[in-house]
Amino acid sequence: MRHNPSTVVVLAGTTSDQVLAAVGRSMNVVLVRQEKDGEGDGVAAAAATLRRVAGISAPYVLVAADPLAAVAAEWSAMWDLSRAARGSEEFELRAAEVLAAWRARQFELPDYYLVLADETKPAAPDELRPDFYLGPLRSVRPHRVAVAAAAEPIVPDLS
Repeated sequence: MRHNPSTVVVLAGTTSDQVLAAVGRSMNVVLVRQEKDGEGDGVAAAAATLRRVAGISAPYVLVAADPLAAVAAEWSAMWDLSRAARGSEEFELRAAEVLAAWRARQFELPDYYLVLADETKPAAPDELRPDFYLGPLRSVRPHRVAVAAAAEPIVPDLS
């Protein structure tokens, strides 16, 4: 059961300050960025950001911190044929860490994921690609994941 009165959207992928600034000017969207200090990177930092969101009352809260980022990165690395053969151990480890944090109620999963995909250049091996979000995550909640071009500062209709 969600405790947040807002519709929470996690912004997954690399974005620019221009895109975040455009979103921040929207009347019914509150943008919450991950703090640079304190929690560091990874699940703990994203979880802390999502906990801060719980106290916000607005129609939409867009969160620029993804608790699944490490899982998505390992998913992409596992299927990257340009790298040496890798097993699924790192992916499974990252997934177990996130699942344990979620089960410990360190954060609530968002209502939606907005995945930013850079269509202007092919993804480098260490860059986040939308295949994880469009594969296993979307198969569980098909209407809760949307992909948008990262270069466009457009906020989709989430209703």
